[in-house]
Amino acid sequence: PACAGESASRAALRKDFAEPPLQFKSRPLWFWNGPLSSERTCEQLEGCKERGYCGVGILPAHNMKPAFMTPEFLDQYKIAVEKAASLGMKLCLYDEYWFPSGSAGGLLASRYPGALGKRLDMLAADETGPKEVTLAVPAGILMGAVAMDMESKKRLNVTGFVKDGKLAWSVPAGTWKVMLFTSVPDGGGGLVDYLDPDAVNRFIELTYQAYYDKFPGHFGTTIDSAFYDEPAMYHVQGGRAWTANFNDKFKAKYGTDPVVSYPALWFDIGPDTAAARNALFGFRAELYTQGFPKTVNDWCRAHKIRLTGHVDQEELVNPVIGQAGDLIKAFKYQDIPAIDQVFAYGRASRAYKLVSSAAYNYDRPLVLTECYGGINRMPVANLYKEAMDQFAKGINVMVPHAVWYDQGRIIFQPDLSPTSAAF
Repeated sequence: PACAGESASRAALRKDFAEPPLQFKSRPLWFWNGPLSSERTCEQLEGCKERGYCGVGILPAHNMKPAFMTPEFLDQYKIAVEKAASLGMKLCLYDEYWFPSGSAGGLLASRYPGALGKRLDMLAADETGPKEVTLAVPAGILMGAVAMDMESKKRLNVTGFVKDGKLAWSVPAGTWKVMLFTSVPDGGGGLVDYLDPDAVNRFIELTYQAYYDKFPGHFGTTIDSAFYDEPAMYHVQGGRAWTANFNDKFKAKYGTDPVVSYPALWFDIGPDTAAARNALFGFRAELYTQGFPKTVNDWCRAHKIRLTGHVDQEELVNPVIGQAGDLIKAFKYQDIPAIDQVFAYGRASRAYKLVSSAAYNYDRPLVLTECYGGINRMPVANLYKEAMDQFAKGINVMVPHAVWYDQGRIIFQPDLSPTSAAF
């Protein structure tokens, strides 16, 4: 009840806190993990509305039929969108089949293999001079050739001595390591080259744009947001994700050639080792955030929706090699920074403040968490504990697991669907 002398706005706030309007209630992930039907789709959405959910995010999953992004699948998705609109519910567009985001359910590999992830390789030879050395350049795009004096750690850029696919160089006196660095196709996991906006646009074409083409009038209305899931570098062999235009972009930003720093990714190059690694990996992290989140976010803004999503394994102390590289920088261009807190209580707690700090740094009012999934027989008390832990560190939007399409195949507990005993 309203307190004596309480203003109307305060009274309204008190009422909304006790009985939140629909737009402030939960929007769980809805795993489509069984054969789809219009009747079942409508039934589940009606049940979600009755149970107090304001919307859902459809997550296409294993055992779903029809196949992802086929005309028949898009027809079923359109039924869900139109039903949600009729119920006054909102949808978040999950951009992938299962996870991680970036394969378009295998379509990217089959239609645009050149858009898949690339890898940085090195061929090294130990040579004692003076002598003439000839090395064949391995297949791929040559990123550079470097010779390093193993005693002084002096490094020379010898890329200019490459001609007709061979390095021909006069080795000075001393012991030298001669290295050739190439960018080669890797395609780990069938995932997109997260560092290349042109490649990411091919992924967008197969997913985001295909949805938009099917029901454009619902973007910015029924569909108000999009969600990507768990991009990471470790899918590329050795975590050595790279991209062919790395050198050109590095030169454009810093005015220097990065090639003589490349040996630091494999060897101790003396006092410059830490600085060289920091420069290369730091710039790769910048290429990631421009290549993937920014490219997708720009598309979303142009189509009147907001982008959220999270990188993989935020809880790692050192995310440099196999992850996105920098948990704050990863959200530089993203409307709603997010984190994944599933599997065990407090698993990602060390990273809550980093993600909310990213939101603070880049002036983003919302910080989202994907939570509660994969915790079989989770104590009810943990629902409260998890929420309070995250709210205390700046997270203010929760996306819980999970409504299930096929009640017989509950992949990640707990089941939060309308037919669950949890209700």
